[in-house]
Amino acid sequence: MFSRLLCLWLLPAAICSGLGAVASNQVYAQQRMTPELLWKLGRVGEAQLSPDGRYLAMTVTYFDLAENGGQTDLVVQELPQWLGEACDEATEQAVAFNTPLAKLNRPKTLLGAIKGLNSVNWINRPEGLRLVYLAPTKEDNPTSQAWMLDPAGGDPKQITKVEGGISNLKVAPTGDKIAYTIDVKMDATVNELYKDLPKADARIIDSLMYRHWNAWHDYAYSHVCVATLGEDGQAQAGVDLMKGLRADCPLQPFGGSEHFAFSPDGTELALTIKLVNNPAMSTDTSIFLVSAAGGPLKNITPGMPG
Repeated sequence: MFSRLLCLWLLPAAICSGLGAVASNQVYAQQRMTPELLWKLGRVGEAQLSPDGRYLAMTVTYFDLAENGGQTDLVVQELPQWLGEACDEATEQAVAFNTPLAKLNRPKTLLGAIKGLNSVNWINRPEGLRLVYLAPTKEDNPTSQAWMLDPAGGDPKQITKVEGGISNLKVAPTGDKIAYTIDVKMDATVNELYKDLPKADARIIDSLMYRHWNAWHDYAYSHVCVATLGEDGQAQAGVDLMKGLRADCPLQPFGGSEHFAFSPDGTELALTIKLVNNPAMSTDTSIFLVSAAGGPLKNITPGMPG
């Protein structure tokens, strides 16, 4: 079992090595590793195993030093049935590139060179297995929205149209809902408080959380929303599970989609939130359960500071 997990863990690295800019292992052997060579390699980001265990979807990002940015490919690797058996036999050999992984077919690139592609998820739909992910829209002022793609082929379909865009996409295990986060503006700016000062460039600071780490408070809070998917795959209007709360999920500044999760039956979500009287003086967070349809939050970790 351990060797099988190790083999699967090594798989993204093995695939990425095959997607690098240098043509062959012989060339690698003759060249000295340099920062410039490293920058030419594709970098594996997220990796998601399909529910049936037959495919591995991942993001591979290539960076351009001159442009000071990167673009991301969405690739899928088919996992043949013999892979698990071969990994069981590989044991110590699984740490080298001379392993069963070398026999895999080249991964299939479904989408190429998309800036900002992230949050890849598999979803079981009545029409079959699909991929959903976040990527910018193709408008003049693009926002990050959810898209659905048939891995067997076809064009991606935009399934959300949320003003301002969304982040941290997750899929319910039941395949009928998605969860994501939006920025909800709840605090007023100086210009909004004082209509006669429309050009004032100032802040009213009356608490310590006016700046956190390296970012100013932007008058908004990150809230988790849930949207039901229709028969056509389009997301309906999202329900804000944290409506009215001046709190963030994910936690700032480094939290991500790991801070919330669906229950196995898709009827509830668990959220990690810091709800304390003085946020600047505490790092105490709690886990709250809430219905996927919205409603009161229930703290299931009371008396467990941390």
